[in-house]
Amino acid sequence: IERVLSTPRGHAMLRNVFGHVVSTAELEATRDWLVSTPRAVRADFLTSMNAMDLRPGLANLDVPTTVVIGSRDTVTPPKLGRAMAAAIPGATVVTAAHKGHMLPFEYAQELADLIVAVP
Repeated sequence: IERVLSTPRGHAMLRNVFGHVVSTAELEATRDWLVSTPRAVRADFLTSMNAMDLRPGLANLDVPTTVVIGSRDTVTPPKLGRAMAAAIPGATVVTAAHKGHMLPFEYAQELADLIVAVP
């Protein structure tokens, strides 16, 4: 994957994790982050993510929680985001229209505003 991603057009492989509008700079930054992460770390991360299921503990959360959902997220589809919010007592949902999974790039200021607004 490093060889393909490292090509001048390798960032295009990551297009589907973003929403409707994405800049080349955002794609390239994501590609560079992925390529610079050691292969063993990426493999361990994927293994952990596939084995991890934190859903049983969601009902025990007792902190202010906002679940931010990208309406075009293909990694964690909106349906799963809403299910997560429904399982957390008192959670609120914010839907980022036309955004994908890369909300720190696509929805940065809005995320910062949501964090600052936490009581």
